Amino acid sequence: MDLKQRDAVFRSAVGDYTGGRRNQAAAKFRRLVKDGSNDPRHLSFCGLLVATVDGRVQEGLKLCERALDLGFTDPWVHLNLARLHYLVGRRSRAVQVLRTGLHMEPDHPGLLREIQRLSPRNKPPLGFLDRDHVLNKYLGVVLLRRRTQHRPPPN
Repeated sequence: MDLKQRDAVFRSAVGDYTGGRRNQAAAKFRRLVKDGSNDPRHLSFCGLLVATVDGRVQEGLKLCERALDLGFTDPWVHLNLARLHYLVGRRSRAVQVLRTGLHMEPDHPGLLREIQRLSPRNKPPLGFLDRDHVLNKYLGVVLLRRRTQHRPPPN
């Protein structure tokens, strides 16, 4: 398959994926990777779909990690890997991957939406002050300690 054909298959597979036709998208991404594509986007989507459609999570993680190791900075590569880490119960690793992706592309809506979902932030205690203001930081720590403080059960 030449580069033009791979691009057409990729666009079609992404259309299937975003349209909810995951089985069709998975088949196309598997075809791209089987054909020898080392494009990180192909590897990443293939990994995500191998894990979620076929149930082969470890194989999917390896493909997504390989895509990231190729040094490509496409936000989808980070997003797909983070989703798989979350799927296997590695929430903190997922958030770390998302933050790395946001460092490269701070306004990517998918990365922003996913990090908000995985690690939501509470509103600052004093809404009229900036989140980083010393009073908000101090009150946030105090309130968190108060909420998590061990209380004996009522008699």
